[in-house]
Amino acid sequence: MKLRNTSRFSGDLVRWALALAREVLIGDQLSMAGVAVWVRNKGRSFSGRAYGRSRRVVASVGPDASFPLTYTYRRGVPDQRLVDATECLCSILAHELQHLVQHRDRMPADEVQCELVSARAVKLCRERRAAEAVVVPVDPRIAAMAAGRARAAEARRERDERVCAKVAAMAAGRARAAEQRKIKEAS
Repeated sequence: MKLRNTSRFSGDLVRWALALAREVLIGDQLSMAGVAVWVRNKGRSFSGRAYGRSRRVVASVGPDASFPLTYTYRRGVPDQRLVDATECLCSILAHELQHLVQHRDRMPADEVQCELVSARAVKLCRERRAAEAVVVPVDPRIAAMAAGRARAAEARRERDERVCAKVAAMAAGRARAAEQRKIKEAS
């Protein structure tokens, strides 16, 4: 296999994603001998391309700011949510390697099958990352944005608790007042 990595991902992470993508392929295991894989950055979102005759795969992944994202490929295929660029890389590689398997087996290109393989790759990626605690460097701007969102959510939760406490106090006050009125009326 020839790997060309001009992306922001480390070579180890790209090899990890390739191994993971190979595990979820449908059909006989794809021999990586003679396969050329090029992983590169993209201005936004993501794209992939498989060239069956030359056994080449190109995977392009957008910046971290593009994620998370949900995309719909076509009706009949479940929507896919990609939380970060690493999941996206696994998804693209699995999809495009499945096209190479289809070409090798002289089968028509089946995008639905490739999308299902892609979804399996994302699921396996999440499981492995949770088990292996794979750490992916995060852009500091995204981390700051996530921290700001977490602070805003905490502030909203605290505000809601204060409002609920005020409403409960008002209800308790009204109940006491009603009780006192009943006592006065009874006497």
